[in-house]
Amino acid sequence: MKTERWVWLEVAVLPPNKRPRVNPSINRHYVPEAIVYHIPSYRAQLEEKLVSINSHRDDEPVIRDDQPRDPQIVTKAIRFLVSGHLTPLDASTGDCEKALDNLVELWYFSSILTIVNLSQALISHIENSTAVTLEIFLAFARRFYARFTDVYKTVERTSLGQMIKRKLAYFLPLLQESMTVDEISSEVGVLGKQLIAVLLEDRATKYEKSDSKVKIEVKAE
Repeated sequence: MKTERWVWLEVAVLPPNKRPRVNPSINRHYVPEAIVYHIPSYRAQLEEKLVSINSHRDDEPVIRDDQPRDPQIVTKAIRFLVSGHLTPLDASTGDCEKALDNLVELWYFSSILTIVNLSQALISHIENSTAVTLEIFLAFARRFYARFTDVYKTVERTSLGQMIKRKLAYFLPLLQESMTVDEISSEVGVLGKQLIAVLLEDRATKYEKSDSKVKIEVKAE
């Protein structure tokens, strides 16, 4: 019978008050080896330790992450890698914005540790959610940029920043109907600049279609 190896994952955790002089505690997770292989830095540790383990013994590798992490985020990442579960987005519960913020923190964790499949799933989960209305989306985008503009030099080029731009393009007709285009495009910050870029791209697309139609009509004559 083929059995799957399980490994110990030890992750440092700062106390709630995050006092820098306090030594972090350690959370231990017993996880399938396959989970570790989704995280490059953990995988490198695992492969190194497997070399030193005698194949005839039942030793279990211990993977250590000494960078203090939010234990809830780590648990949610493990849960996704095991089951594919992500926190549902439901506008009717009134917790959609809080859920979005939690998903963003999970996205940041996936970005730091290069957990590609988690990052991609989070982007798709947020982008395709019908619970994310225009109002919720704009508030979410502003919070995201306020939180991460100083973290990333080009935050608009992150996978989440690119998704926000795609959603701006998706919501453009509603933005134009609600007359909020001028208000947002005049904002100082990334969101305003992104909307201007979306408007210019939309105008260029319409011009290309119009120009193509004129050429076809002229050729027909």
